Amino acid sequence: MTDEELRIKVAELCGWDLTIHTSERVYGQKFVTNPEGKLVIKDLIPDYCNDLNAMREAEKMLDKKMYLKYTTTLISVVNGTLFERWERNAMSATARQRA
Repeated sequence: MTDEELRIKVAELCGWDLTIHTSERVYGQKFVTNPEGKLVIKDLIPDYCNDLNAMREAEKMLDKKMYLKYTTTLISVVNGTLFERWERNAMSATARQRA
């Protein structure tokens, strides 16, 4: 997946409604709905592939079961396999790996 495809997918999973809304007041701007239900410029969707803070916010939305699955998958992405020192390796994952 490209960074943009990952950005869109994570945004959707975090509750963004990416249906494009147009505005007559701001010509040419594309608006989407953020998780709080507010219209915002599409360019304001977080850059999940390059921003660890954005990914941390996304991770906070996971319930315990999904977080366990996410962590296990993240360890595989970082290491290629599972092994004993998983905490340190998962903690060193890049934003893109987390996305």
